[in-house]
Amino acid sequence: MLDSVLTQLVAAAVSEAQRPLVAELAAARAELGEARRELGELRRALEQPASGGELVYLTVAQVAERLGVCQKTVKRWLEDGRLAHVRLPGGGIRVAVAELERVLRENARKEAAE
Repeated sequence: MLDSVLTQLVAAAVSEAQRPLVAELAAARAELGEARRELGELRRALEQPASGGELVYLTVAQVAERLGVCQKTVKRWLEDGRLAHVRLPGGGIRVAVAELERVLRENARKEAAE
């Protein structure tokens, strides 16, 4: 009889102690779901052309193609800090078209000065 009462008391105490944690977990799951939806929207936006038909962000391959260099060269420039870039959560890299244009203008000025 005493064991049964103690078991019930312990179960009730554990259940009561878990309630705030369960509520926190539910809130965290909802927040994670919202963050995943936003991330999906951002990924889709990165892949969509801007209103003028021009891509806003480029992949490493696209940057290499536009510059006429290999992808290794672009990656080296990213590592050296010559090109500002964005890292995606999945490990992908994107370069803003505006950043690429800035670097091209800067290089053109340097070449003109030589």
